[in-house]
Amino acid sequence: MKKQLSGSADFGTPASLARFRKNADEFTKKHTSSREAALAVLKRAGITTASGKLSKRFSSK
Repeated sequence: MKKQLSGSADFGTPASLARFRKNADEFTKKHTSSREAALAVLKRAGITTASGKLSKRFSSK
């Protein structure tokens, strides 16, 4: 389930920075808890292939 953005665009406030840091920490904890979870994020982002190899877009070859 994706979180909805609030209607106000207060990106430069200390409160929004605190919310961003909290959300980033939660994302990091959830998606780095295991190798499988981390690879799933990389696959969804198109960074790796289904087999776990680096996609052509990010490869130097």
